[in-house]
Amino acid sequence: MHIYMIYNFQAGNMKAKKLFDKVSKLLAKEQITYTLFIPRYHKHAIEEVSFLELSTFDAIVAAGGDGTFFEVINGYMHNKSPKKPPIGFIPLGTGNAFSRSFSRGKML
Repeated sequence: MHIYMIYNFQAGNMKAKKLFDKVSKLLAKEQITYTLFIPRYHKHAIEEVSFLELSTFDAIVAAGGDGTFFEVINGYMHNKSPKKPPIGFIPLGTGNAFSRSFSRGKML
């Protein structure tokens, strides 16, 4: 399996940066390879995912906080690729409101 990972090292007051090695090792253990994209500015992930050739990946994974995930979702929805892989989320933000609400079944 090969994924495209958008990893926000600044998420969670830099907690995400400290966890990168752990995330990378877990993926390797599961024999998941990845192409890494590091957003450099606000809405950078939207721009990247909007024009990414999605069909070449088995999954798109956002690693960061809610903002990172929402940027990836926005880019994904704007992407014109005919085949779109599933999206995953590694919650590394400060509050992770989306993942907490999602796991509790409180989505609107």
